[in-house]
Amino acid sequence: TMARHALFEVAIGEWHHSETTVRENISTAGGVIGRLEQTTARTQRFVQANMLFTGDAGRVAVSGGGGVGLLQHQRRTHSDATGCSRAASCGSLASTFSNATGTAQAVGGADFRLSPTVALYAQARFLVPLTDPGGSDVRLTTGLRLGFGP
Repeated sequence: TMARHALFEVAIGEWHHSETTVRENISTAGGVIGRLEQTTARTQRFVQANMLFTGDAGRVAVSGGGGVGLLQHQRRTHSDATGCSRAASCGSLASTFSNATGTAQAVGGADFRLSPTVALYAQARFLVPLTDPGGSDVRLTTGLRLGFGP
C-alpha cells in the first residue's frame, strides 16, 4: 500500500477535433478551382503513470507530482476539388499522419469533498512529448470524483 499522503495514478484519455474549411474560385497557374473543401480530423490518445503527493485541509485536498506516459497523435486530411476549369486539376486527395512518443508530465490539482465519497475536482497537466518538447501543452480537466470502498 502507499503512504497516506502519496498515491499512484494511472490516467487514460482521448481528445478529438475535426474542422472543415471551404475556399471558392481559387486561381492557380493551371486555371481556376471552383471549390476546394478540406476536412482535417485530429485525435490524441494518452496513457500516463504518475506519483502524486497529497495534503488536505478540511474539505479540500491538493495533490501534485509527475510521471511518464505514452502519447499517440493521428491526423487525417481529406480534400475535394470540384468545378475546375479545363487546365486545372480536380479530384480528391487523402493523407494520414500518425506517431507515438514517450512523455513526461507534471500534475497538480485540488479535490473539494462534497461528502465522504463524492468530490468535485480540478486538475492541470503539463505534458511534454520527449521527441518534440516544443509540442508541450497544458491540459485542464474538471469533474466529479466518486469514491468506493472503506
